[in-house]
Amino acid sequence: MNNVLKNVGSLFTLGIEGKTLSKEERLFIKEENISSFIIFSRNYQNPKQINDLINSIKEISPCSLFWVDQEGGLVIRFGEDAATIISPMGLSATNDISLVEKAGQIVAEDMLFLGFDGVFAPLLDVNYQPDNPVISYRSFGDNPSKVRDFAISFARGLNSKGILSCGKHFPGHGATLIDSHLDLPYVKCSESEFLNNNLFPFREFIRHIPYDSLMTAHVVHSVFSPLPASISPNSGTLLREDLGYKGIVFSDCLEMAALRHHFTPYEVIKGGILAGTDSFIVSRGLDRAKLYLDTLKSLIINKEITEQRIEESFLRIELLKQRAADLKKSVKKPNKLRTRYAEELEIAKKSITMLYGEKFQVIKEEEKVIFLHFSQSFEDSKVVDGKFINVERVFKKKFPFSSYSRVSKIKDKMFIGQNNSKIVVLVSKGDREMVKSINHLEIQGLHALVFLDNPYLYKDITLEIPILFSYGIREVQLEGLVFALQDSSLVNNKLAITL
Repeated sequence: MNNVLKNVGSLFTLGIEGKTLSKEERLFIKEENISSFIIFSRNYQNPKQINDLINSIKEISPCSLFWVDQEGGLVIRFGEDAATIISPMGLSATNDISLVEKAGQIVAEDMLFLGFDGVFAPLLDVNYQPDNPVISYRSFGDNPSKVRDFAISFARGLNSKGILSCGKHFPGHGATLIDSHLDLPYVKCSESEFLNNNLFPFREFIRHIPYDSLMTAHVVHSVFSPLPASISPNSGTLLREDLGYKGIVFSDCLEMAALRHHFTPYEVIKGGILAGTDSFIVSRGLDRAKLYLDTLKSLIINKEITEQRIEESFLRIELLKQRAADLKKSVKKPNKLRTRYAEELEIAKKSITMLYGEKFQVIKEEEKVIFLHFSQSFEDSKVVDGKFINVERVFKKKFPFSSYSRVSKIKDKMFIGQNNSKIVVLVSKGDREMVKSINHLEIQGLHALVFLDNPYLYKDITLEIPILFSYGIREVQLEGLVFALQDSSLVNNKLAITL
């Protein structure tokens, strides 16, 4: 038992608080044999610094694995320094599976350069709830077969360049109306819907990518279990026995409100082990990590969890570490970041969707354009992790005679184009009420409407004018959008989702 207790810390994936290790973190990692880490934006300053941080951890824990959420599009961790590619739904819009594998390769090369072993992607969630507040265009869409094919292709791209993948969020987060970061989501559906919509991509991912990893969701599927999948014994039975899955299972972050506000540490850890978890992610808070680790130790000491069960996780973790090493053997590490930006841009250009394209006239560089940007929050002028990106700068660079205005609240007034200017309305971080209001504005010279992020808001539009979708606001996506405004030859005319 002593050996199990000594090494049980390897069943945790730890987040670091800052850009360097604190003394307390160093001691905890060393004493508890922590060997898996997740890196966030708060840990990043520049490539050299993140490499130094990873190496400082390896000095204490040489055989560690390093993970990062670099999904592409909305969820990235290194601003514009590393490949952002485009969102999964944008990739789906290209309808070209070879581009998806290429996108996985591009991400993998930059993550390998920074020192990572794995990426917590792709999403296997089928987003068939249009008002989903947390998945949305992070998903490959609402078609289970397409989600399966594109997710598998993305994972293969990661693997081919030396990076482990992680399919998430088992057994599906695509039907939720609540963000599990904020509360516990419940999904009601029939058994047929659960099997054919939610579970289907995961079952296929396991068949084609059997030795990487999966992440469970803090979501209750009532037809499957009265408990969140991440702490339900039904998950363990389904994964290990019914589906024969032999790879690693990560929990989603334990500090998310879906668990923290509804379950005790005892319920979370015991339930997690029964759900098949091999690595509990504690992304922030050393005290919280200690609490969960002490809880696991107590469960082992009190024989509520067998040593054999913990040793099974030990074995799977060691096999994953060996797989990580094997993937890197035949891969040459890049010597700098963002070497394939031109390819990112070509993918972005092919992702742009335009409806009513027959009414669209390209905008020439010398023309006067008024860009009206409607948004409830202009945080989208900055990448979430603090790396500055200016929407206005991208448009003005390509259209030097343009003007740009922000509108955070729509009032009853008319916007009038002057001197024959073309007006392009941009929408980001909007809600249904804002979008409905756009229908009733009298805008003289309205040339096109652009949804910069959430494509589902289109369902409330009644205007029959050219409507474009970029599926995200990363710089490469904005440049792809600008290209479409100047040359619409590469745009597609079919949304990545059904509305």
